[in-house]
Amino acid sequence: MLERPRRETESWRAAEPPPIALRAATRADSDFVAALADEAFGHLGNYRRILAGWFAHAGVHTEIAQCGDALLGFVMFAFIRADEDQPPIADIVAIAVHPAERRRGLGRRLLATALTRISHAAPLVGASRVGLSVAADNVAARALFESAGFRHLAAGDGRYPNGQPYLRLARALVAPQDAQRRTA
Repeated sequence: MLERPRRETESWRAAEPPPIALRAATRADSDFVAALADEAFGHLGNYRRILAGWFAHAGVHTEIAQCGDALLGFVMFAFIRADEDQPPIADIVAIAVHPAERRRGLGRRLLATALTRISHAAPLVGASRVGLSVAADNVAARALFESAGFRHLAAGDGRYPNGQPYLRLARALVAPQDAQRRTA
């Protein structure tokens, strides 16, 4: 079960919790990622197992949002080559935020971090686009992604393992300094 994160303060008088830090995930984060994946995406399929597989894959990068000892969310991304004749596409595999922390800008911050990291690595692998899948009925996530320049690609739509429809969104990659500006 996913527990409510406890943001520690320096004293009982402190009005603000410590700042949220983003860092690269370690193996020790695997249980947190699995539990949050299950909470956020479990209705779509066995995402505890699916994202655990992605998490363990050497080509997938995961960033963790943390406040003190509390783990608040993650973003997972990779470069995927669907066709040997085509350049790879960057893919944001998943973004998840603990339910108690949603609607506070953390998802936007995780997305901005992923786009910056992807933009830095893209020239090395020849990627010029970044894509993602989003549940067709996830209005909040769609609004977040569209505000960051993602557009619907009808050709890539499909269904999650449990049958719910998803939309495929994509956008062109931009220079690293522009990636943060577009999502700020």
